[in-house]
Amino acid sequence: MPNLLSRLRGLRPALTRRAFWLWAALITLLRCAVTHFQLAYMWAGGAPLDDELMFRAANAITSGQWLGEYDYLTLSKSMFFAVWLALLNKLHLPYLLGGALLWCAAALLAAFALRPLWRKSPAGQARALTLLLYALLVFLPSSWASYTLRVYRDNIFPALCLLFFAGMAGAALRAVFYTRKQAPIWPWLLAAGVGLACGYLNREDAGLFLLPFAIAATLCMLVVLLHRRRWLCAAAQVIPYAVLAAGVGIFCALNQHWYGVWGLSDFSEGSFADAMGAMTRVATDSDEPLLSVPADAREKLYAEIPQLQCLQYWLEEDPQLQNDFRDPELDDYRAGSFYWAIRRAAQYEAFTPTLPPPMPIGRA
Repeated sequence: MPNLLSRLRGLRPALTRRAFWLWAALITLLRCAVTHFQLAYMWAGGAPLDDELMFRAANAITSGQWLGEYDYLTLSKSMFFAVWLALLNKLHLPYLLGGALLWCAAALLAAFALRPLWRKSPAGQARALTLLLYALLVFLPSSWASYTLRVYRDNIFPALCLLFFAGMAGAALRAVFYTRKQAPIWPWLLAAGVGLACGYLNREDAGLFLLPFAIAATLCMLVVLLHRRRWLCAAAQVIPYAVLAAGVGIFCALNQHWYGVWGLSDFSEGSFADAMGAMTRVATDSDEPLLSVPADAREKLYAEIPQLQCLQYWLEEDPQLQNDFRDPELDDYRAGSFYWAIRRAAQYEAFTPTLPPPMPIGRA
């Protein structure tokens, strides 16, 4: 019996490098095969602020016109997803297949990022554990859930977040367990920067949780690296933020070139955001929390601000605007709806409330 137990303990899976990559390829093919029956969907005619906006921008990018003609929607959201759609079109990759491959790539990076946790195991066993972790991540049910089938940015956002977290984790583990010569950390910081930049450019709210995590991870690594006098590795901590700054700068430069607007969005930043903040501070008799600028507040604004008087018809009487944005139960505009309604009303009046008239497309 003791001999049998000792033999069983010795039956630990071990993989050669070639076998590892062969199994990884097979797992990836199996993942794609398992979900090949899924169908993408888009709310055509029902989501002008979401699916249609991104699809329209992707078509414009494919045509070499950046995000297309400037209107009240063009710079209203972060537009990395439109770039992703245009890239898939350029590569002739089906939409869902492209998203699945992106998730697999992020999962493989995450599996390698955690490899230092079993650094004391023999090489073959370490590869087997890495492969097992990859398989678990690849077949994570949330990676092919229904929300990933929509032609919208939620399809790729989890993969971008995983890419960022994997990069930071890989850098942190190598900073703790290895020397610079044994395992450099800059490639992991670069991967984290790509995930951080793409995630930040994919959703307006991504920075609310990605940046705090990045800062906390950076501070933890700095404590370890400075204590060990690894000055170059400590200096390399700037890489993720440099990549983020470069990504934001590229988008801002493109917006400046095509529309005369330096910024990612004219909705959540700049003069429009300041104007909306001022409107929400107008005194009102309404105690409904869902109304940011109720009807009585708008009446005061029309009376006091001549520039808003021309919008009164559109916001209060135009049938199409009422149908699209007004809440029939409240008989008024909910907070989020009012933001879009006033932007469209301003476009109907041939100007935007956010900026001076934009430059024609193609003009530098």
